[in-house]
Order: sequence, then structure tokens, then C-alpha cells
Amino acid sequence: MSIPTVGDVQRQMPKPDQMKNVVKYKGPNSNQAVLKQAATNSELQKAVEAGDAEMMKAILRYGSVKRCVNVNAPLWPKRERMLHLAARKGFRDVCILLLEAKAEIDAEEICDGKHPIHEACKHGHYDVCELLLDRKAHIEEATFTGMRPLHWAASEGHADICDMLLDRKAVLYATSGDTREAIHHAAANGHADVIETLCRRGARPDVEAGGHRPLHLACLNGQCGHVAAVKALLDYGALSSLEDFGSNGTLRRCQGTDIEALVRRIGQLNLQVDEAEEMDDMGQHEEAREAYIEVLTSFDELGMIRSAESLRTSMKLHAVL
Repeated sequence: MSIPTVGDVQRQMPKPDQMKNVVKYKGPNSNQAVLKQAATNSELQKAVEAGDAEMMKAILRYGSVKRCVNVNAPLWPKRERMLHLAARKGFRDVCILLLEAKAEIDAEEICDGKHPIHEACKHGHYDVCELLLDRKAHIEEATFTGMRPLHWAASEGHADICDMLLDRKAVLYATSGDTREAIHHAAANGHADVIETLCRRGARPDVEAGGHRPLHLACLNGQCGHVAAVKALLDYGALSSLEDFGSNGTLRRCQGTDIEALVRRIGQLNLQVDEAEEMDDMGQHEEAREAYIEVLTSFDELGMIRSAESLRTSMKLHAVL
């Protein structure tokens, strides 16, 4: 049996005037029906944006009877759906009504490639995120720039949503299109509480992305860096070097700022801990105890809870307390 050529295939295809019989249009089939559906969808969109669940119920009931409503109609200009609007504004009851009306849970808009779950995570609507995940939204769905729900939640500072996504088995080490992990997005925007949540769940405080560690991003972004984020990273063991603040260092722009002073102070405290351990090994227990207590007081004053707890544990092991 001979293989058909391209010309054979083209000759078998329907003529342009017959194509309408091959692909059947499934929408309204008259101008009046089109205008009626457009008017109904417009009113439904207003109710969604206002969060008016009762009005929505009435419009959906009317549209179902008259067959003139489409909850999946693309909206101008980004071709997003009504579920995007409800998720962005955090209207959980509206989302439920739309999903019950067969709204597509994984619909994608054409500007950034966001799904409703991305909008809910970005704007911090915990209950809507939970609802969408319960209805089988894709927890690892990425936008056109590789941003996943966890990345949006971390970049916008929603620690509770990050925690919930990780409970739902989101990948902690997943990278976005710029090779950054969630901890990089949190550090770049100065969200110390998110950094603490991610580090507590196993994020690496020194992981590199494009030659930058989270500490670098926390120092370099913002008007004068994000001091609270820097403190959180250092508290969880991020490595710092005063060479970074030199004339050719990565953080030379932060010379003379509160961030450089903080890094210097914590570096000094870590050196004091090392000296106290040496004194304790040499049998100078009373001197070591005084040095430990001085460092512990400084950690408490700086609000470095994890470093203070670690030092207390070490003091108990050395029978210093």
C-alpha cells in the first residue's frame, strides 16, 4: 500500500465553503441569542465582581432556563474567566456557585498564563485556595514565567498559604523561570515570616539562583534592603561574609547601612560563641558561662529566636546553665 502524498491529503480535505459543516459552532446561533447571552454574562460579571451571591443565583437560574449564560466566557482584555475574578477578590461563596455552574477550574488567561489558583495565592485568600485545591486545582501549575502557586504566595508574603500548600505536597524546591525558589522570592520582597516558614519546612537558606543567594536578594532589594528578612536568614544559618561589603563585593551597595552593621554584629557574636566553647574545653567554666550569657542576651535583644534556642541547648549540653 503506497503512502499518500501531501497533494493527495490536500485533495481529500473539504473545500472552504464546506468547512462550516465539519466544525460545528456550539454557541448561540442567531444575533438575538448572541446579544442576549452577552447581556446576561455582563450582569453576571457585575455580580461576581461585587461578590453578590444572591444576585448570582438569580442570574444563573434565569440563564439556565433561557439557555443564555456562559460562566466560561472569556473576558476582555486578558481572556480570563469569572472564576479568576472571584478568586482574586476572595469571594469563596461566589467561587462555589461558579464551580457548581461548571466553571473551568484550570482556565488560563493569555497575559501571564495565570489560573484561578494563582490569583487566590497571590492575593492571600486562604479559604479560596483551600476550596480550589479541594476541587482538584493543579498545585504545581506554572504560569508563562514558571511561577507556581507557592512562588506567588511567597513573593506576596502569605506565610499561612505557603504552609498550607506545603501541607498539600507542593514542591518546596521547585524553581520559577528565573531559577529562583520560593525562598528567593520571599527574600527579594522582604517577607521575614515567609522565610521563617519555608526554612522551618526545610528550605535551604544558602541556595543559589543566578549567582545570588536569598541573603543577597534581601540586602539588595528595597530602598535600603530588608533588614527583617536578612535577620531571619541569618537566624536560620545563612552564611555571610564581610567581604561581600567590600568595594568589589556583591553587597557593596549596602556599605554603611543597618544591614552591614547587623551582619558585623552577628559575626562578632558567632566568634564569641566559638571563644566560649574553647574556654569551656580548657576548663574555664565560669568565664565560658559569662561569655555564653552575654551572647545569649544579645541574641534575645536582636530577636534571633532560633540562634538563642540553639545556644541554650548547647549550654545545657556543656552543663553551663
